[in-house]
Amino acid sequence: MLCERCQTLQHFRDLARATTSPRLPEYIETLTLRAAALAGCDLCAIIYNGFKWYSYVDSRDFPNAIQCYPPIDVDEPFFAWEDPRGTAEVLEFYAADGAERKYSVLNPGKAVYSHSDSEACYKLIENWVQECILRHPSCASTEESRLPTRVIDVGKAGDIPKLYITRKEYAPYIALSHCWGSFQIITTTKGTLGIRQEGIEWADLSKTFQDAITITRKLGVRYLWIDSLCIIQDDSEDWQVESSRMGPIYRDSYLTVCATLSANGRGGCFSERRVQSGNLSERLDDPDGKYPSGVYVRRKFEGQHNILDPFATREVEAFPLHSRAWAFQERLLATRVVQYTREELRWECKSDTKCECGGFDLQNTTAHGTRNFKSYYDDSKTADSKTLREAWSRILELFSERQLTYESDRLPALSAIAQDVQSDLTGEYLAGLWEKFLPEDLLWEVLEPRVSAKGYRAPSWSWASLDSSKMMCFSSRTQYADEAKYPHRVHVRVLEVGCKPAGRNPKGNVQSGYLKITGPLLESTEIAAFYTSATSTRDNHSVAAFRYPDEFASDTSDTKLLKRQDKSLPRKRVFFLRCITFTTNPDGKAKKVASLVLVPSDRVANAFERIGKLVHDKLGDAEEFYRESKETTITIV
Repeated sequence: MLCERCQTLQHFRDLARATTSPRLPEYIETLTLRAAALAGCDLCAIIYNGFKWYSYVDSRDFPNAIQCYPPIDVDEPFFAWEDPRGTAEVLEFYAADGAERKYSVLNPGKAVYSHSDSEACYKLIENWVQECILRHPSCASTEESRLPTRVIDVGKAGDIPKLYITRKEYAPYIALSHCWGSFQIITTTKGTLGIRQEGIEWADLSKTFQDAITITRKLGVRYLWIDSLCIIQDDSEDWQVESSRMGPIYRDSYLTVCATLSANGRGGCFSERRVQSGNLSERLDDPDGKYPSGVYVRRKFEGQHNILDPFATREVEAFPLHSRAWAFQERLLATRVVQYTREELRWECKSDTKCECGGFDLQNTTAHGTRNFKSYYDDSKTADSKTLREAWSRILELFSERQLTYESDRLPALSAIAQDVQSDLTGEYLAGLWEKFLPEDLLWEVLEPRVSAKGYRAPSWSWASLDSSKMMCFSSRTQYADEAKYPHRVHVRVLEVGCKPAGRNPKGNVQSGYLKITGPLLESTEIAAFYTSATSTRDNHSVAAFRYPDEFASDTSDTKLLKRQDKSLPRKRVFFLRCITFTTNPDGKAKKVASLVLVPSDRVANAFERIGKLVHDKLGDAEEFYRESKETTITIV
């Protein structure tokens, strides 16, 4: 039997799965819930006993009210409460995998093992790997691949691991993705290369490296690749060569192990799980067997279970490794990944996404026609130019959210992805941009003002010329790539473009770059209305981002108009290059104009540098603004 509220809840869940109806929370007082349970409502009894059990095992006061969310998506909570201490807790109710599902509001789920260094977890990983090798044609790899230049020979339990200089023979190996952190980890240098080949003492290894060696041995694999030990850290040439091979190293590995939970080498891979599951079927007064068997409750896991975008911002916030730019590249390019989070194992390959608790399994069956981001990325490389442009834009935006210890690694940390993406559709790689995506991709913007890099890293027209900052690509904001639906007009032509690499990695840092372009150019003697687009409500024209935050204002966080004649502003010649007229509406009526903001270069004679992007929100304003512009050929450096 279900009470009226639970009948509504059941109906709403079924309705929401069939439509796009919004999900509304329901607030239930504990006394009301208990009364309904005593009156015979099956679901109320399950919910009440679940909170009663959890408040007992977690030593919490029983809540006065419960906030109920129908679980339309497994990423969203089912029930939540805020206890008198102001601490919010989210509980998840689920039916054991394979058990009777009497109510649709109870998602199927699986219990997680008590410790990630358990035989059950190793067996689970082996099953995931073998299923991928045998059943996933798109993952297209065998168990053995050509070994990288150097690997760690882990031997068996009790052996001393040692650095092995390979002959590029074929054998399975595991690759580690980890956070270096501020804690000093063991490395290989010119001076220690010979010593590492003789053996590496267990006590000298960080906890993360020890755990990775244990995992490798338990899975029956002999070799392990760890960047700090397999690349000679004080040899710049070796570092450039080996870092440019990151793509094949992670792609061809038998498995990539991610120490997702650890911010440094001390954290390790393994964890004792905090999540406890309570079997409510054993705690309900059920002499007639009316309750469904195998009903459990547990605290909701950290992070999210979002099969559509497991690389998203909430993942960055929840897991230390996901906040790192190098790890983003490693995770995206790896064919098979197992993540050691604090509360469960997670699996990603080009064909599937899984986890211990079963949350991803549910989405694989309910997210109609969706793919995980790894498969989307992999498919985009052989798709059309529009799809590839959209995928590259998304990669840049996700990459820009991640952190680097050394800003000089900005291009090297993306170089393996660039190597993997390059094709006839992209043309030449130009310090983070693609030749055939110009001029549109010159119109990137940062979402907060940033100063340029200390020392030269890239030409000013590349986003890589700025220190770390979240960015947005032009095609993402304007849906520009869908030309048939969102018509546009290009006002400029790129005549020549080129970059000169700074080292052995052709996709790494550059020592120079130029762009020769022709189009309508205007020198403004008076800047009438510059302000930040993120906070402004004005609808004439705005600058989305400046290269230098104080170029035109000492405070770029407000929406006040910035006058050229303000004495506080530097007296510089400013030029505007009209690039594209576009629309954000399918009807093509609301036209806008995007332009580059330029100043004469202090480094190169007769050249310009990009300092920002100007967007006119009304076509008429743009036409008036550019009334006296002249078709001009310029060089931007």
